[in-house]
Amino acid sequence: MIHFFGFVFVSSAGFGFEFSSVVMFAAHQTLNTRHRISISKLLKMKKKKKNKKNKKNKKKKKNKKKKKNKKKKKQPNPPQHPPT
Repeated sequence: MIHFFGFVFVSSAGFGFEFSSVVMFAAHQTLNTRHRISISKLLKMKKKKKNKKNKKNKKKKKNKKKKKNKKKKKQPNPPQHPPT
């Protein structure tokens, strides 16, 4: 059984586009699954995905920095002889 949805768009700057992409995804999902997925759930899923991606990128950056700092470490200074 396939459900088709009719949505009314209230487009505000920025949010309109984001919302429409989510709705398109919702329509696509309903064709694949037998149960309905609520818009709020989809928005949550999208946010989770974004957060996961950001976390991953942050970790990559941190590791890169660590590597760079490791390479940067100076050689220890040779012991200095006191003047005789």
